[in-house]
This record gives sequence, structure tokens and C-alpha cells, in this order.
Amino acid sequence: MSPGKGSGKGSGSGYPSPLGGSEHSSSPVPSNGPSGSGSGSASGASGSALDGSASDSPALGRGPSPFNAAQLHQLRAQIMAYKLLARGQPLPEHLQESEGPTCPLPDPQEFPPECRDSPPGAPRNPGQKPAPPALPLHAKQNRITPIQKPRGLDPVEILQEREYRLQARIAHRIQELENLPGSLAGDLRTKATIELKALRLLNFQRQLRQEVVVCMRRDTALETALNAKAYKRSKRQSLREARITEKLEKQQKIEQERKRRQKHQEYLNSILQHAKDFKEYHRSVSGKIQKLTKAVATYHANTEREQKKENERIEKERMRRLMAEDEEVRMKK
Repeated sequence: MSPGKGSGKGSGSGYPSPLGGSEHSSSPVPSNGPSGSGSGSASGASGSALDGSASDSPALGRGPSPFNAAQLHQLRAQIMAYKLLARGQPLPEHLQESEGPTCPLPDPQEFPPECRDSPPGAPRNPGQKPAPPALPLHAKQNRITPIQKPRGLDPVEILQEREYRLQARIAHRIQELENLPGSLAGDLRTKATIELKALRLLNFQRQLRQEVVVCMRRDTALETALNAKAYKRSKRQSLREARITEKLEKQQKIEQERKRRQKHQEYLNSILQHAKDFKEYHRSVSGKIQKLTKAVATYHANTEREQKKENERIEKERMRRLMAEDEEVRMKK
């Protein structure tokens, strides 16, 4: 039996869950807090502004109105201008004049020196408090009564108060179970004993759960840092998925083998083509060398033949001249 079920017998309300409505229905802020006073002052101000006769008459039991005659006139003019603007109608000149501020703007010399901004590097007296930020002139003139902003609810404080209420209910329930009458039935006494022991073990259970959570966080962080797949559940493979996987693996292996054979065949073809190109290149080079050698040999043979013919011609010419000279010598004798 959980503590929540047993506590409902004695107290009548039980131990609600953290999200239950009974814990959040009551607010820690009292009904006469800042929000109530702010709304009351705002409503009183608007009521007195809209109904001048009611605010001035002492028969209603109210105090003196915070508005003077000029301020009431200005407020009525502003309300009338708002209504005209909401209807899309133009504003008369007298209404525009009555909307403006009733007090003239003060001269700059009238401000106290403490409110003016001091330079950033100027020394400040340690005992002197920093001056509050200055409000604009129109804000100072238009704001008649200060309206305090409502203070928000602190969630930590609400949780603490809820915890205090739970502890008080648990203590009250433990006291009720300890002071049960002796004429109680056996089964009811057994249930009450179980509930009492469960309530007494509540703090121990909380401490134990907190320690387990802390240790679990540390172990999980350490294990996940060392092994990222430590807490990933492995997918269970069925027979159909296994067959599909095996078929895909077989197709992949066949495709890889085909690509390997094709690559090897292309490599062999490239080697054979390179050998053929190599032989053709050297064959063409050797043919060119043979042609060049033959041309050189023919050139030298022709040159030698021409030289030989030239020498024979020169020799014949020399013999002819010698013979001609001999005949001339003989004729002279």
C-alpha cells in the first residue's frame, strides 16, 4: 500500500500528486495584496475622474479627490478625444488645446544638481546612494498617482510551501495511526500498520532514490563516454530480413568480383596496348635510321664518284696541255 492511499482515510484529502489541483488552488499571496490595492486605486481614480460630482460630494464617505478642476477638465477632454478618434472623426481645436499639459515646462536651472548625470570617471561618495533614473517630463506631469506593479509568484517558494504542507499532513497522519483505538478490526489494523510503516519509510525512500539517481547519472555519463552504443538496443533480425540481407550481401560480392575482373582485364589490355605501341615506335625509329644510313651512304658514293670523275678530267686536261706544249717546243726547234 502506498502512503498516498493510506493517508486519505484519516485526513480526508490524501496526498495529492505534484500536478494535482488541490495543491495549486490556494495561492501564497493574500487576497488583500498589492494587486488588489492597485486595482482598487485605479478603479477609484477612474471613477472619480469620470464623475466629478460624485468625487466632490462628501455624502459617499470618500476622502478628498486627488484631482483638481483643471485635471478633471483635461481628463474629460482626453476621454472625449479618444472616443472621437475611435469613431474616425476629426478633433475640434478647443478639444486639442484642452488635451495638452496644464503646467508649463520648468527651466533647466530648476533641476537639483543631484539628479543630473555625472561623468563616468567622476568619483562618488561611498556613503551617498546612487540617484534614481530620471523620468521624462511628460511622464512626471501625466502620472498623478504611482501604480505599483504586482509582484510575481516565486515558483520555488510555492514548491517549498507545498512540501511543508505535505510534511505536515504526513506527520498528522502518522500521529493518527499511532493513536488508533484498540477495538479496531484485524484487517483494518493490518492496513493501518502497513500504512504507518510506509509513512515512516518515506524519508528513507526519498534519500535512497536520490542516491540511486545520482549514482546512475555518474555511471551513465562514464559508460556513455567510453562506449557510445552501450544503451542502444540491438535490432532483432527475423528470418525474412536475414534472407534479404544474405541476398544483398551475395549480390554485393558478385558485383565487387565483376568490378575486380573488369579492372584487371582493363589493366592487361593497357599493358598489351603499351607493348604494341612500344614495338611500333621502335620499328618506325629503326626504319628511319636505316633510311638515313642508306641516304648517307648514297651521298658519299655519289660524292666519291663525282670526285673521281673530276680528278680524271683534270688529269686528261693536264696531259693534253703537256702534249700541246711539247708540240710548240718542237715547232720552235
